[in-house]
Amino acid sequence: MIELLQFALLGLGAGTIYAALGTGVVLTYQAAGVINISLGAMGMYIGYTYAFLHNENLLVLPIGTFSMPVLPIWAAVLLCLAVAMLLGLVAYALVFRPLRAASGLLKLVAAVGIAMVLQSLAVLRFPSTSASVPPILANDPVHIGGLTVPWDRFLLAGAVIAAAVLLWAVTRFTRTGLAMRAVAEDERAAMLLGHSPGRLSALAWLGSSALAGLLGILASPITGLDPVTNSLFVVPALAVAIVGRLRSFGVTVAAGIALGMIQSVVLKLQGDYSWLPQTGLRDVLPFLVIVVTLAVGGGRLPSRGTEEDPRLPAVPRGGTKPITVAATLLAGVALILTLDGPYRTALTTSVVAVLVCLGIVVVTGMLGQISLAQMTFAGAAGFVLSNLTTHTHLPFPLPPLIAVALAVLLGVGVAVPALRIRGVTLGVVTLGLAVAVSEFVFKNPTGRAGSAAAGYRNCACSASGSVAAETSGSPCSPCSPSRPARSAWSGCAGPASAARC
Repeated sequence: MIELLQFALLGLGAGTIYAALGTGVVLTYQAAGVINISLGAMGMYIGYTYAFLHNENLLVLPIGTFSMPVLPIWAAVLLCLAVAMLLGLVAYALVFRPLRAASGLLKLVAAVGIAMVLQSLAVLRFPSTSASVPPILANDPVHIGGLTVPWDRFLLAGAVIAAAVLLWAVTRFTRTGLAMRAVAEDERAAMLLGHSPGRLSALAWLGSSALAGLLGILASPITGLDPVTNSLFVVPALAVAIVGRLRSFGVTVAAGIALGMIQSVVLKLQGDYSWLPQTGLRDVLPFLVIVVTLAVGGGRLPSRGTEEDPRLPAVPRGGTKPITVAATLLAGVALILTLDGPYRTALTTSVVAVLVCLGIVVVTGMLGQISLAQMTFAGAAGFVLSNLTTHTHLPFPLPPLIAVALAVLLGVGVAVPALRIRGVTLGVVTLGLAVAVSEFVFKNPTGRAGSAAAGYRNCACSASGSVAAETSGSPCSPCSPSRPARSAWSGCAGPASAARC
């Protein structure tokens, strides 16, 4: 029992990340009507900004890099928060202000675009994506009874809880906060009372971006920095925000901390029970939370009293001429026959991307829906095909046909609940599905053909001195008095994601 409690307390680090990002999601949804799934990427980008400002004295902006004098920690943090608020304001002014009256579906697509831009900027602008962030919060081990937990977990949790209490007080006792709540309930009535929805939306973007940036700075020493992994922290954040019905800061924070602690306990159970799946089980939990919460809540996200267009995007009409199809086909065949080496590889990659885009044309262009799991279906077919060709001796074309059939079955499994879940809700569910399948299935070393065992190891020392490992690509180092249980993620080998280090 003591070991379970220790692992639960170690999960405070992840839990507070989910709670903080979930709080930002609630804030932007209430004031601006946007499911802001770019907050994880915003925190990631600001974490890199602080790392290079602190380590290299370089202020790396999306446009331009500036040499800076050596700044004290508080000044570097404030400067990075100013960058976060500037980025949030630019995103609102250039993207979401013109879409203020658009449907929630279009806003969700725009948020996906912002997240992708921030990920790409992190890769292009920073000299190295393996930057380390020095700890800001004290991380000395704290002994509570028989438990040993790093002090920074409690400090980070306290900071997030304080931020949530502050937001609650602002929305309850200040004119601006009450105006935000009024806009969420009835935007037209709020406008008649003299409140500007645009100004309130801009303030919400400033606040949520600053919160995500502060989280990226304080939590990066615990989670590490990675453009993709840190951006995907928004998926469990969406789960806990939905538990709070996208309204309650308190419920969102409590759900986030609880989810992080449960995930850490699952890590302990994986080490104790070999029959449990050893990879990705933690990452399935946010998807299950999303599905169960929506099922209990009637299958829809909470509505807002906004003036946005409730209709789904119009489906364009038009046809493709046979001569266009024939010319494109002939051009493709000619390129395949004439190109070689990297050019043929690039052409093959382009053809694969076109096929995936055709699926998006059907779902979005013809049905007016949004699915963020299209690459998951393609990956599922590739995963099955790889295993069939490696472990069976089926003749061509049976393996590709079987792989496609199983991918179709997976698509049908998503399409059946989609009969009741539409619009933004479907986009959120498919995003959670994509992450869950990627972590639980695609990264499972037992079902991955042609690859070695997992290239990372998740090690943790318990109070009794035992070692819990989710997946051991190489053995965990033994526990000792000099290696107390300071982190649930200690030691990485191979292409490990930063969140597991």
